[in-house]
Amino acid sequence: MASVYKLCHLQEVPIAQQLIILEFFSSKKRNDVRIPTKNQLTTWDTDILTAYVKNEWQDNSTISLYDLQLKTIILLCLSTMARPRSDVGRLQHRDVQFEFQEQNPISVWIHFREPKETQVKTSTLGLMNDQDICVVSALYQFLQRSQSIRTNLPEDHTLFLAYIN
Repeated sequence: MASVYKLCHLQEVPIAQQLIILEFFSSKKRNDVRIPTKNQLTTWDTDILTAYVKNEWQDNSTISLYDLQLKTIILLCLSTMARPRSDVGRLQHRDVQFEFQEQNPISVWIHFREPKETQVKTSTLGLMNDQDICVVSALYQFLQRSQSIRTNLPEDHTLFLAYIN
C-alpha cells in the first residue's frame, strides 16, 4: 500500500510519516498491555554485590581513594536505587548533609537535584551495623579523604571526582 501511495502522491510526505498514521500507532502502543516475560521479572541478588564489596574493600581507611569512591558509588546506588550515571553522576558535593552525634556521622541526607524521573529526590540513610558495607561511613570517609582535592573546585561541582586514580 505504501508503494502505491508513493506512486499516486509524489509530492506528499510518505504515508508512514503522515501525522494521522503516527498518532494512530502511538495510541495503539499506549493501549496495548504487555505482560512482562519471566526474564524481565527476574531480579538480581544484592547479596552477591554486597559480598563483593565486603571482600574487595573492607576497611575504608586503608583502601585507595579511587577504590573508596567506587565502593561509595556502589553502596549509594544500592541503598537509594538511583541511576549510576544520570542520578549519582550528577550529585553535587553541596547536596550531601550529615547528621552527627558526638562528632560521628549517624545519618546522611542526599538531595538529587536533577533526577531523571522526578523534580527533586531526597534520600535519608542511616548507619548500618556492618561498617564494611555502610554507605554513611563510606561516604563520610570519602568526603574527608577527598577534602584537599576539593579546595579549588566550585560549589556546584559533582560529588564524585574524575582522575583520582
